[in-house]
Amino acid sequence: MTVVMPAGVAVARDLVGPATEAAINRLSPRVRRVAAYHYGLADAQGNPVRVGSGKALRPALALLSARAAGVAPERGVSAAVAVELVHNFSLLHDDIMDGDTERRHRPTAWTVFGVGAAILAGDAMLALANDLLLEDTAPGGLWAARCLSTAVTRLIAGQGEDLAFEERGDVTLPECIEMAGDKTAALMACACTIGAVHVGASPELAMGLAEFGGHVGLAFQLTDDLLGIWGAAAPFVGANLGFSFSPSQEWSAARGWLEVLPGVVTVIGGSLLVLSRNRITAMLGGWLSVIAGAWFVIGRAVAGPLELGDVGTPVASTDTRRLLLELSYFHGLGALIVFFGAVALGRLSVRSFREVEYARRPVAPPVDLDEPDAEPQSRRRQWAMPFGRRGSHAH
Repeated sequence: MTVVMPAGVAVARDLVGPATEAAINRLSPRVRRVAAYHYGLADAQGNPVRVGSGKALRPALALLSARAAGVAPERGVSAAVAVELVHNFSLLHDDIMDGDTERRHRPTAWTVFGVGAAILAGDAMLALANDLLLEDTAPGGLWAARCLSTAVTRLIAGQGEDLAFEERGDVTLPECIEMAGDKTAALMACACTIGAVHVGASPELAMGLAEFGGHVGLAFQLTDDLLGIWGAAAPFVGANLGFSFSPSQEWSAARGWLEVLPGVVTVIGGSLLVLSRNRITAMLGGWLSVIAGAWFVIGRAVAGPLELGDVGTPVASTDTRRLLLELSYFHGLGALIVFFGAVALGRLSVRSFREVEYARRPVAPPVDLDEPDAEPQSRRRQWAMPFGRRGSHAH
């Protein structure tokens, strides 16, 4: 299948990519080496390479916000580069805090250059982002810088809450929503409005774009959390979401047997269960789902004796998080599938039993409607029972 890149993202990569590389070249040599490696512009030795540098979603949104203000997308390049620098500043620090060892199919920067060097590179990119906005001659440069600074302040607050939640067992849903709003939605809202703010758009337009971006960012974070918790259902994206097994995104026979196979069988079984109009086919789908869920639970335990290979080890920042990942990635997902499959099979079995019982019920003899004096059996019983004599009147 050919993946078609959205036009806005393609434009963002064409416009923002060279500008971002030029901005990184302004950094000091040691810091530039780390930043270029993180962006996929160079290898660990500093040799130029071209590796995937991310989805370019936020730069695309920044350019589109400039376009919404009635100017050409090129006018929003500085704002788009600034947002992308801040986003990657957060990624460099996140990788350290979460203990992630792989990003974009390569070892993370801190594992290659050290924790200190990665922190400094992130700090340098944050400072550079504000410089790009303030040195531009656009009418809203100062307000754009304040918009970005506010987003960074919220992002740091949200990241702090996320770390604190790992040590708590009483986190509420409103607290989770607020944390996600700060950690991810704040920068997404900034991306959706900073291009317009930078070129001097009206406050009404800027606020409307920011509100839209906040909702998009919150949905984005909640979706990432779901995919991260149930990463076995999407085995090749877990490394980008903070919950993964290492090696994370490389294909192996173990992934096929332990993740892809039960996932495909679950989808097939669930589809048969939901869509089939035939009772037998639906029950087959239920059993397929139950078997696939059971394989999620026991697959890793029997993979060794069966020589199926190993999908790796959990990658997370704490032992508690690694344990939760181990349980949810296979055992929790499998138990959930087994539960729903068993419930569906139970309902189908009960309905089948009731239908069999209904088919075996005694059937009353037919009534001859041609006889004028014939009365339905139910009416004869109604008047006969009180008198104790069935089928006759008292004279």
